[in-house]
Amino acid sequence: QRDKFEQVLQKLTEVGVAAVVPVLTARSVVREPPDERRQTRWRAILREAAEQSGRGTIPQLTAAVPFADAIAQATAEGVTLVGYEQERQQTLRTALTAVRPAQRARTVGIFVGPEGGYTPDEAAVAQRAGAHLITLGPRILRTETASPILAALVLYELGDLSSPHAIDDRP
Repeated sequence: QRDKFEQVLQKLTEVGVAAVVPVLTARSVVREPPDERRQTRWRAILREAAEQSGRGTIPQLTAAVPFADAIAQATAEGVTLVGYEQERQQTLRTALTAVRPAQRARTVGIFVGPEGGYTPDEAAVAQRAGAHLITLGPRILRTETASPILAALVLYELGDLSSPHAIDDRP
């Protein structure tokens, strides 16, 4: 599972996220916060991925946080989206269009569950805190797939992946 997290760190960095917060959930495979050696390795992965992808900044990596604390912090800072496999109606686009532009300008926290997904209790905690539960479609994606896809989709919807040199704009 740790190797999968390293792959997620790399891909999230390449896509363009600003920060990564490991979250401890009821179904987390890794139940203890990582030691300093592991944190050092993860920071190296972030640095190398930032260099490889031409990013000027390295994403912040925080210490692992319990789910309820992470949700509370994310909703206090801005819009929070939680990929939840039991959600059938609200899509990423509908959640983002329901958000006022002033909220959108702050931060967008993205939560992707562990293997087995979030528990119904965790989903309820997220909703009570003001997070938007969203569907990622009819397929169940692995965490290491869903994380960079959801990040890329959010950045795309917010215009962050648009190029000023798009093919259609060239003379």
